[in-house]
Amino acid sequence: MKVEDFYRYIAPELPGAPSELMRQAVMFTANSFCVDTQVLDMISDSIDLYPGQADYDMDPMSGAVPVTIKSVWTANRELRPVTMSELFRLLPNWQSASNSEPSFYNMVKGFGILTVYPTPAEPISAKLTVHAVYAPQQAGQILPDLLFERYFDAIAAGSKARLMIQPGQTWSNPRQAVIYNQVYDAAVNEARGDILHNRVPGSIRVRPIRFGG
Repeated sequence: MKVEDFYRYIAPELPGAPSELMRQAVMFTANSFCVDTQVLDMISDSIDLYPGQADYDMDPMSGAVPVTIKSVWTANRELRPVTMSELFRLLPNWQSASNSEPSFYNMVKGFGILTVYPTPAEPISAKLTVHAVYAPQQAGQILPDLLFERYFDAIAAGSKARLMIQPGQTWSNPRQAVIYNQVYDAAVNEARGDILHNRVPGSIRVRPIRFGG
């Protein structure tokens, strides 16, 4: 949805707030919510590997930017995420190493650029699938439908809290801002729980600790 479609749900409690400030509040809130909860994720289509090419652009999500990668796998294995210091230890010749199927990955060259190690070489024996987390662009104009349909209360509460806390404005309301911020924080915690359970019913089972002899 377009961000301006969201204004009518928050503007009545923000008398006189300019459209641009409301846009900033909504987009910043949506971005923070998605970064903190990882609710906006997507599993890519299969990505073809090419000999001599280590870097691959991740599938774009409309109006959103990549935040992190949850997992990368081929038909035969799950690739291991590595820092550059780990890579030096695990694959000392990583700059020149090549194989028909990579074993490691990172995003050291920037968000949205997946780098695999060793560099693919003929004969290519695999394709990649990427499970990645996204967040709306802070300077953007589009909110993914999921955020409106599933997390409307969180985005609305967080946006109003951001604006109401501003002093000396016709829409200033510090007390109400505190309440809306509490609503937002509760929604963040609930959304984290959803993701922890992969959005299916269930409970986290903790192994009981035995005391005594």
